[in-house]
Amino acid sequence: MWSTPNDMTIWLAYHMGSWAAIFPQEMNDILPTIHTPRMGVMALAFKRQTTTGEGHTVLTKSGVLDSFQAYMAWVENGTTGVVVLANSDYNAGNLSFALIDALVP
Repeated sequence: MWSTPNDMTIWLAYHMGSWAAIFPQEMNDILPTIHTPRMGVMALAFKRQTTTGEGHTVLTKSGVLDSFQAYMAWVENGTTGVVVLANSDYNAGNLSFALIDALVP
């Protein structure tokens, strides 16, 4: 399985609610449930975190496979989000937080 930057942008837009009109209502209805962090099953849920620089509250989801990383984060109740894809062991989460802090006043 692989994803392109375009795939990840669509996935991010879906989670941010930006393209609600093009997705079936059932998919939009489950967003609050899948955005709720659950203890013990974080691999399946989103995580609510605070950026290290400006202190924005963001929802995040990450994944790693054979040293390839995908990291998605967006400002809660906002319109800014980022997707970081990396083929190294660099911390993609740190980069995404820095990008959000640079993009959001």
